[in-house]
Amino acid sequence: MSLAFSVLELDRAAAAITIELNGEPITSMPDLHVRLDSVRVRLSAGPGAVEVARSHEEAIQETVLAEVRNREKARRLSFLREHFLASPSMARLWWLNDDPGRLIELAKICGKNEQDPFETVVRLLGDAPEAVSASARNETAAILEIFVRELPAEAKKYLVSQLAQVLGNYERPDLAEQMLATMHVNGAS
Repeated sequence: MSLAFSVLELDRAAAAITIELNGEPITSMPDLHVRLDSVRVRLSAGPGAVEVARSHEEAIQETVLAEVRNREKARRLSFLREHFLASPSMARLWWLNDDPGRLIELAKICGKNEQDPFETVVRLLGDAPEAVSASARNETAAILEIFVRELPAEAKKYLVSQLAQVLGNYERPDLAEQMLATMHVNGAS
């Protein structure tokens, strides 16, 4: 049997050795004219060995604690990115921090820049492919929304009919029907 003990666990080590030795049938040692009924082991270690072992144990505990803290910090940051910084609107709400007084400051921040800082933050933090593609979809949708909003009614009607035809060509007649149904809503009637 092989066990490993630290010098900080001398009592446990001695108990394990004692149990192991007493488990073996020790009856006699004829050459020594001795008969053993039981054995008791006592171990000791020098102060230098104990100090080294204590330092080693403390270093291990500090390392484990640092790893736990880092994992928890990473979990909190991931939660923040995935839930609060997943979209520009959620980032704005997070930034407001339940303080309606910051709405004016928010309007100034978003109004003075050509590029919305919250959209930039979401794009920069959204390094996952899904986040990048979602951000690109949002930007594409925003561009198309501006384009359609500025079209005259007749041009909107023509665009909607063309998009319905494109959707039909891509074997999506359901979306083509929905597109045609939006003509009245989009002011293209």
